[in-house]
Amino acid sequence: MAKKYRWILLNLAGIILVWVLTVVFTQNGLKSKTDHGETVEVPELTTYSIFEVEKILKRNNLRYKVIDSTTFYHTKPKGSVLKQFPKAGSKVKRNRELLLTINPFGEEKIPLPDLKDISVRQAIQQLNRSGFRIGKMRMADDLAENVVLWCEYRGDSLSSGDMLKKRSKIDLVIGNGFNSNRIALPDFIGRSYRDAMYTAAVNVLNPIGLRFDASVRDTLSSFVYKQYPHKGITRFIGKGETIELWFTQDQNKLNGEALVEGN
Repeated sequence: MAKKYRWILLNLAGIILVWVLTVVFTQNGLKSKTDHGETVEVPELTTYSIFEVEKILKRNNLRYKVIDSTTFYHTKPKGSVLKQFPKAGSKVKRNRELLLTINPFGEEKIPLPDLKDISVRQAIQQLNRSGFRIGKMRMADDLAENVVLWCEYRGDSLSSGDMLKKRSKIDLVIGNGFNSNRIALPDFIGRSYRDAMYTAAVNVLNPIGLRFDASVRDTLSSFVYKQYPHKGITRFIGKGETIELWFTQDQNKLNGEALVEGN
């Protein structure tokens, strides 16, 4: 009788052992099949162009899809990756599709607003709102004073609605009202870069030869510490004439008297 029970117990033990070994080997086999060589680390792509990305992902058995390529950043290379998902360092399965945002190869084109027969100040505001930059300003004989007669881009006349790249510099031709065009010379010392550019534009002056000293790390945060011509030379200047401006971020340069050409 004891032998019979022993035989039953041995068989049960054998069955249990076989079942345990089967489960263990099955789990290990599945894990090996799923994980071994099937996951890769997502590389950092935001420093590369889309053409370089294709080669990098091909080597890693990964794919990509561009989900956005509309907003142009002039500070970034054309065609470069701006964002990626999943982020670099993530573990993903091979053949995973990455989602990329890239900088367009061409700047977005926008329509030129209607600037004809409006004041210089209004024209500047509209150009800034639209994403254009102010180019050269020049005067022309016309009864309308301080009014935009027409616009130009690289020497060609423009019409409202013309499509141009964002940040294009638009030249303005301004009516002089058949007056002398002499105005009081603005004082630029201490003005921020943005304020200085706006002041020059509304006074129909052309800032050229902009100079930035070694302290300038951010153009928009700089300010004027020297100008030419300056008050020591003349109190008046003609509309359409040029001015030179020096910029700094060193506050010490404004702690004394305003610097003038030659100091």
